[in-house]
Amino acid sequence: MPGLSQVGFSFRSTLALIRASGAVIQTLDRQPYRPRRPERPSRKNNTGVDWKQLFVGTSGAFGIVTECELNLERLPKQVATTYLVPSGSVAVMPLLRTIEERLGSCLSAFEGMSKNAIGAALAHVAPLRNPFQNGQIPDYVILAEISRSWAPRDGEQPIDAVLESVLADILQGDDALLADAFVGPAHEMWALRHALSEGVKHAGRLVAFDLSFRRADVLAFCEWMKAELPRQFAGVDIFDFGHIGEGGVHFNLVACDASQVDAAFEQRLRDWVYSVAVDRFGGSFSAEHGVGRKNQAYYDRYTPQKSKDLAAGLKRLTSPGSLGSVCFG
Repeated sequence: MPGLSQVGFSFRSTLALIRASGAVIQTLDRQPYRPRRPERPSRKNNTGVDWKQLFVGTSGAFGIVTECELNLERLPKQVATTYLVPSGSVAVMPLLRTIEERLGSCLSAFEGMSKNAIGAALAHVAPLRNPFQNGQIPDYVILAEISRSWAPRDGEQPIDAVLESVLADILQGDDALLADAFVGPAHEMWALRHALSEGVKHAGRLVAFDLSFRRADVLAFCEWMKAELPRQFAGVDIFDFGHIGEGGVHFNLVACDASQVDAAFEQRLRDWVYSVAVDRFGGSFSAEHGVGRKNQAYYDRYTPQKSKDLAAGLKRLTSPGSLGSVCFG
C-alpha cells in the first residue's frame, strides 16, 4: 500500500524483550500509579531512560524483541498522484523544494524511479501497463503524491485541482524544472512503483545496496556512478529507485551475464560502491536494512572506534551472552 512507502513505520513502544540471560524486560510506558486505568502506553513519557531506543535496531545483539506496539498512520481521505519527468538530474532537488514550499505537509510521497528499473518492471511484471507517451520511458521519473487526512469539504478546491495548478505553474515557470507531468489514478501509479523490486530481480544477477545521503547528494551520487561504473565493472548496469524525499536510494546493480558475478567479483563491487558512497559522498552504507552479516565488515570499517567502544560497553551491560548475528564492538 502507498502509505508504507511514503511514511514508513515506527515503534511507539517496545513492550517486552529477552536478554541473553533469559531475563525478560518490560519497557511499556505503563503507569502503575493508576491501577484502575487500562494499561496503555503513553505517547509521551520522559520519566526515565527510553529503553526501546537502546534495543530496537541492534539486530538482536542487545536483546530479542518479543512484543511491541506499532505507531500507525491514518489512511488519507483524499489523494492525488502524478508522474513527474524532471528536465535533468540537477532539477530534482529544486523541484522537490518548490513542491514542498507550495504544498507543505500535504506532500506525502516523492519517489524516484530510473528508466532501467521501470523498464524491468514493465518487462517482467505482467499486469502493468506502460503509462508513458508512445511507450517511451523517460530517463528518470518521480512519483509524487499529495494527500489530505479529511474528507472533501464544501467549497474546497479538489485535491486533484490543487496538484494540477501547482504543476501548471512549475511547467510555465522560468526555471524549466519539468519536462513533463501528468496526474493519474493512485492505484495505477503506485502499482508501477511497487513492482520495481520484482522487476529488477528478473533483470539479471542482482547485487543490491541500501544507501542514503543528504537529499541534495542522492542524484549526484547516481550520476557519478553512471559515468564511473562502466569503467570499473563492465557489463554491470544501474537499476536504481528510492525515497528521494528522504535521501534514500535502492541502488541495484545488475549483471546480464550472471556467470561474471562470483563471490570475489561481488566483494570487489561492494567494497567499491560503499567506498564511493561513504568516503566520497558522505553517505550511509545502510539506510533502512540495519547491520547484518553482509554489512558487518562495513560496520567495522566505517564506524568510529569510540562509537564501537560505547556499543561494546552497552552490549556487556544489557546482554553479555552470545546473542544476535552482529558484533557492534
